[in-house]
Amino acid sequence: MAHKETHKILVELKKQIDKLDLTDHEGKKSAEKISELIGAAVNSEEAEPETNHELKKLLKDSVLYFEVSHPTLTATINNVINTLNNLGI
Repeated sequence: MAHKETHKILVELKKQIDKLDLTDHEGKKSAEKISELIGAAVNSEEAEPETNHELKKLLKDSVLYFEVSHPTLTATINNVINTLNNLGI
């Protein structure tokens, strides 16, 4: 159940990130890296712990960056962070 729920919110987050029309370099770079890490997490049954750690850190950093310009994305990122925390990741 937990894996299924995590997979679902990661896929939703990836969809939202892929839809973004970012014009600044930093935003694009951050979104691409998040998308890459989500793809790795979604496409494997068990992501490597360092990938999970990197994804979680990047998500936390991106909340501050996107919170004003993309509130829906920020809410989804916070949901992902909370789910990962609840899973002990």
